[in-house]
Amino acid sequence: QWTRKIKEVLTAAEKEKPVPNSSSALIEYWRSKCAALSTVYQQLSLPVVAVTKRRVQDKYAQDGSMTTVIEFESAMKELLKEYGEAKDNVKFLTTLERQFKTLASDELSSVEETLPSLMNGLRLVWTISKHYKNDDKIADLITTISNEICEKVKKHVEVKSLLHPNENENYENKLDESIKIINQGRSILANWKKLYQTTKKAIEEESAGAERWEQTPRVFGDVIAHMIETLSEIEVIADTLKRFLVFLGPNLKAVTGDSEKIDALRNEVKCLVIPFENFPYDPYDKNRRQAWQQIYRKFQAQVAEIQEKTTKPVSYTHLTLPTIYSVQISVVAVSLKKK
Repeated sequence: QWTRKIKEVLTAAEKEKPVPNSSSALIEYWRSKCAALSTVYQQLSLPVVAVTKRRVQDKYAQDGSMTTVIEFESAMKELLKEYGEAKDNVKFLTTLERQFKTLASDELSSVEETLPSLMNGLRLVWTISKHYKNDDKIADLITTISNEICEKVKKHVEVKSLLHPNENENYENKLDESIKIINQGRSILANWKKLYQTTKKAIEEESAGAERWEQTPRVFGDVIAHMIETLSEIEVIADTLKRFLVFLGPNLKAVTGDSEKIDALRNEVKCLVIPFENFPYDPYDKNRRQAWQQIYRKFQAQVAEIQEKTTKPVSYTHLTLPTIYSVQISVVAVSLKKK
């Protein structure tokens, strides 16, 4: 019965997985597993169990069969191994709990600030933990944390909400704030990737190659690198829209006297975001890269068309306006064309 109980507990613990897949959930998973295994281990470590075991050994020794005792000892050995791993993981992952809680917070700035201490903590855990010294396990842990960071950036840099023009809201100001958020999200991913690469290199150099993180988690190449590229494109979109709208603002209306045409161009600029708002997939999904590129290239073509239209009012004002206004308009037009 004891052997069967041990096997049932180990099987149940094996089936349980961290949900959701986050660093904080990972700690809770190991705490839960440690508690479950500890209960059984403590019960089977009572003196009465040892006494019963000796009696069974004496009985089966006379019969010439020790199968029952051997199975019990094998199960106890596996229980002790799993319990030791769970207890060890709780101890070392708890040293990172403050950083894990920060990752779960809703502030990108806090996430960005905690990355260096988080990577240092991971290196320490890898150095002194018996179980996370394993290359597969430290790679899995870094992957879990990296995926959580990516999901946090996705949540905050949500294309539809950042680019959507709302009524009774200064769209130029909104785009300016959106650009800051986009830059912050990209900075977080780039810094996390750099911290990993720097730490990996330092481990190899300081140990003269004797120790190393053999595996580079695929998330750095498959997810983070792709997200950084997409974020750069989203920034171009937001910045281009902002530059157009600033250029086609009250000052240009005042100097051209053609508010109707300027408003028509502004509406045309705002319509550039519609394909991105209606994009049916996750723009950060690498498997949807081709679909994203299609609407992004169309956006670039439409930008070129609008740039051509903006040269008409600009050319007209060169004939009628003081030099200072003409120069200002020309500078903005040139910056748009470079974009």
